[in-house]
Amino acid sequence: MFRNLPIKRKLLLVMLLTSGIALVLTAGTFTVYEVLTFPETVSETASTLSHVIAYNSAASLAFKNDSDATQVLSGLRAEAQVERAALYDKTGKLFAWYPSTEPRNSFPATVGPRGLQRQSGALTVFEPVMESSSRLGTVFVKMDLRLMHKRLRSFGLIVVVVMISSFTVTLAMAVKFQKQISGPIVALANTARVVSEGDDYAVRAEKYNDDELGVLTDTFNRMLGQIEERDIALRESEERLQSILDNATAVIYLKDPDGRYLLTNRYFDALFNKQGIDVLGKTDDSLFPDDIAEAVRSTDQKVLTTGVSLETEELIPHEDGLHTYLSVKFPLLDNAGIPNSICGIATDITDRKRAEETLKMTAAELARSNSELEQFAYVASHDLQEPLRAVGGCVQLLKRRYQSQLDATADELIAHSVDGVTRMQTLINDLLAYSRVGTRGKPFEHTNCATILKHALDNLQMAIQECAAVITSDALPTVNADATQLTQLFQNLIGNAIKYRDHRRPEIHVGVTGDQTDWVFSVQDNGIGIEPQYYERVFKVFQRLHQRRESSGNGIGLAICKKIVERHGGHIWVESRFGEGSTFYFRISRQESNQDDSAKWVSCNRDSNGRG
Repeated sequence: MFRNLPIKRKLLLVMLLTSGIALVLTAGTFTVYEVLTFPETVSETASTLSHVIAYNSAASLAFKNDSDATQVLSGLRAEAQVERAALYDKTGKLFAWYPSTEPRNSFPATVGPRGLQRQSGALTVFEPVMESSSRLGTVFVKMDLRLMHKRLRSFGLIVVVVMISSFTVTLAMAVKFQKQISGPIVALANTARVVSEGDDYAVRAEKYNDDELGVLTDTFNRMLGQIEERDIALRESEERLQSILDNATAVIYLKDPDGRYLLTNRYFDALFNKQGIDVLGKTDDSLFPDDIAEAVRSTDQKVLTTGVSLETEELIPHEDGLHTYLSVKFPLLDNAGIPNSICGIATDITDRKRAEETLKMTAAELARSNSELEQFAYVASHDLQEPLRAVGGCVQLLKRRYQSQLDATADELIAHSVDGVTRMQTLINDLLAYSRVGTRGKPFEHTNCATILKHALDNLQMAIQECAAVITSDALPTVNADATQLTQLFQNLIGNAIKYRDHRRPEIHVGVTGDQTDWVFSVQDNGIGIEPQYYERVFKVFQRLHQRRESSGNGIGLAICKKIVERHGGHIWVESRFGEGSTFYFRISRQESNQDDSAKWVSCNRDSNGRG
C-alpha cells in the first residue's frame, strides 16, 4: 500500500514516522529508566530518613519524652512518599507514630528485623536508635511505592503533549519542505507521463534548483532531446524507406512468423486493390485462394526454418488470370540470431515467361529451319556442283582441243566460260562455308592462340612467300573457343591484309590487349586502307569494294569473320586510314581463359622464306 502512495504522502509519512519514532524511543527510554531507578531512589530515601529520625529521636527515647518524639516524626510530612513512621522503645513497645491521627493498630505490633523490606506497593525499614553502644529503641518508616505510577502517568501526559506538539511542528515543516523534494520529482513524473501518452519528445521538465534533483532534471531533458533527435531521424528514415518501397516496381512486404503482414508497399496495395491498413495484420488466407495461400505459406516456413534466403517462382491470381512472380524471401533476425520476421521482394515476370516460351518456340523453329537450310545448302551445293563439273569438263575439253585453232573471239569466250565455272564453284563452296559457321561449329575448348596463329600462317605460306610479307605478333593468350573457326578467322584477316596491299612490302602485326572480362585482338597492316563510309559494308555478304580484275574473291570472307566472332559472343570492327593501312579488331570473352606461359613475350615472325 505504501509503495503506491504519491511521493508527497510518502515524504510526509516518512518525516512524521521518523519524528514520532524518535519521540517514542526517547519517552520509552526515560520511562524504563524511571521504572528501574525509582525503587532504588525510594530505598535510599527511606534509609536516609530512618537514620535522620534515629539520630534526632535518641534524646526523646532516652528521656521518655513522647511529645518530642512525635514532633520529630511530624517533620516527615514534607516527604510525600512517607506513608507511616513510628518509634519503638527498647522493649519494642510503640512509643510515638506518624501520622498521629492513625490508630495504633495500623502500625506493626512488633519490631521487625533491621533493614529494608519490600511489600506489596510499599517499602518498610527498621532502623535501631543507638546511643554509644546501647540501643534506645527502633525507628519504623513505611514508604508508598504507588507514587511511581502517579509519576509515570504525569510523565506520560507530558510525553503525549510533547509528541502532539512535535507532530504539529513536524507536519508544518514537512508540508513546507517536502515540496522542494517532491516538486521536481512530480514534475519529472508528469513530463514522463506526457511523453509516454502522447509520444511528444519536445516537452521538457521544469528545473526547480541546482541540487542533485536539478542535475537529474537536466539529464532527463538532455535525454529527451537526444530521443527527440533520434525520433525525428527515425521518422525521416522510415518515410524515406517507405517512399523508396512505394516507388519500387516490385511487390515488397514484411510478415511476422505467423504470416501476418507487418508492412507493404504501394505496388502491393495497388496490385491487390487494398489499402495498406486493410492488409496489415492479415494473412495470405485473406488475400488468396487456399491452394495458393498454402504454397506461399510453405515457402515462408522454409525460409524461417532454414534461416537462409530463398528464390522461387510463385503463381498469384490477377483479374486477367494467374501471373508468375519471381520472389526472393529472406529472414530478418533478432539480436539472438533467431528469425523474427520474413521479408519478400517479388517481381512480375509473366511477360518474361511468356517471352521465354515464345523464344523457345522460335528457337526450336529456328533450329528446324537452320537444319533444313543446312540440308538445303548441302543438297543445293551438291546438285549444283554436278552440272558445273559437267559444264566445266566440256569447257576444259574445248579449251584443250580447240584453243588456238579458232579465232581470238572464240578463245576469249572459252576463257570466260572456264573462269565463270570456276567462280561459280568457289561461290557455292563459300556459301556452304558461311552457312556452316553457326551449325557445324565444334564445342569451345581451351585454345592456344599462338598455335592457332601458326596454323593460319602455315595455310598462307605460299601467299606470304610471294609478297615477302613480314608478320609479327604479341604474346597471345589461351581462350575458350572453336579452334578451327579461330584459325579461319586469323587466316581470313591476314589473307585480306596480304591481298589488299600496295607497292610496299606487307607488314602485318597481330596484337592483343585485355581487361577483366574480354580479350581484344587486332590485325594491323600497311595496305591500301578503307574509306570510313565502307567500314560497315565490308562485313556484309557479297559486298566488294574492288573490281574482280583488281582482286579475286566473292566478298564473303569478312562476313564469315563476323559470323565467327559473333558465335564466340564478341563483335568485330575496323579502323583505317585510306592509303596508309587498316586495323581489324575483334573482341572475345575472357571467361575460362588464361595466359599461356609458353606464349608470353614470344613473337611470331615470318618472312618470304618462311623462317620463324
